[in-house]
Amino acid sequence: MRRLNQKDRITAKIFIASFLSPQAKYQSTVAPQSKPFKVQAPDGVSIAAQEWGSSEGLEILFIHGFSQSHLAWSRQFGSELAKSFRVITYDIRGHGGSDKPLDGVFYRDRNRWADELKAVMESAKLKKPVLVGWSYGGRIVAEYLMEYGDKNIAGINFVGAFTKVDRETLGPATPAVLKMASESLAENIENTQSFLTQCTAQTLPRTSFKPCSPIT
Repeated sequence: MRRLNQKDRITAKIFIASFLSPQAKYQSTVAPQSKPFKVQAPDGVSIAAQEWGSSEGLEILFIHGFSQSHLAWSRQFGSELAKSFRVITYDIRGHGGSDKPLDGVFYRDRNRWADELKAVMESAKLKKPVLVGWSYGGRIVAEYLMEYGDKNIAGINFVGAFTKVDRETLGPATPAVLKMASESLAENIENTQSFLTQCTAQTLPRTSFKPCSPIT
């Protein structure tokens, strides 16, 4: 087995959402009306996915951003939208209920993200979905398009998203993202909370955040 270098470790830590709950607690948050299913990406990573809404409706596939999970779309799959559309969500690798490989190679190659999205579409037997990407989810959509084109999708919707990493597209939360990989749990939590407060255009009420304190 290849030993991980420092770059690999940092890459993996950044892509693993450290504030998310353990698997058992994660499963308990899934609403009864969802249909959870597992997807195997071509590189062996197991992806947690969910189906919501009308099985006969037009298809929408939601892709969340960095350090989030499919629950970021709860106001969408829990709304009137689900009465008319077939909604698919999933936890991207390193997040939520999906596998979290520690080797950075599982995150750096754009083809892995494209293949993962394609695997979700095929497992859900989607015909022509609209892809909706928020934040980092927009980059995943772009990587899918570069690899597979647009013949199997009906459209795309970028929600506060970016399609490449450069200084012009990075937002004010970027400094917090780097410190979320800190070995210090207190610093990790502080910067995770800072990152989350900057993820929305309008400031979320403090009641939206669960209290979190360092483990002693």
